[in-house]
Amino acid sequence: MKKFLLSFCLIAASFGLSAANYLHIKTSDGWQVIDLDKADRLTFKGGTMEVSDAAGQVIATYPQQSLETIKVDDSTSGIDIVGENKTDATFRFNGATLAVDMIADGVFEAFGIDGKKLVAIPAKAGDHISLDAMKGAGPVVFKSGSYTIKVAL
Repeated sequence: MKKFLLSFCLIAASFGLSAANYLHIKTSDGWQVIDLDKADRLTFKGGTMEVSDAAGQVIATYPQQSLETIKVDDSTSGIDIVGENKTDATFRFNGATLAVDMIADGVFEAFGIDGKKLVAIPAKAGDHISLDAMKGAGPVVFKSGSYTIKVAL
């Protein structure tokens, strides 16, 4: 079943249904974001899921038993404006590790400077979201609930 789901996600992404070509994977260690522009293949062998590039080089590995959810966001909605936000934070961003730790339940979203949605993850309080694959994406807006911050990746 997992193979079918992953195949569907990659096929959907290749036909433009993914928001900015990112695949969202929830593992027992938290959420991971995979840049599908760099990934060419997902394979399962020996109880491990490997993400490989077009040259066959492994760029990420996940124990198959740790995989919980895989999601491709097909929404194209974006944001119009980002202003100063005075509400309580719903997540913490660590610029050194390019990761987010959720403080409250909610959809964690990342938007490009053009307002297009890049990432949408239905996260729970305590979830860890690794955004290392977005390094170099430039200015990005992170949002969850009514809390927003602007960062440069």
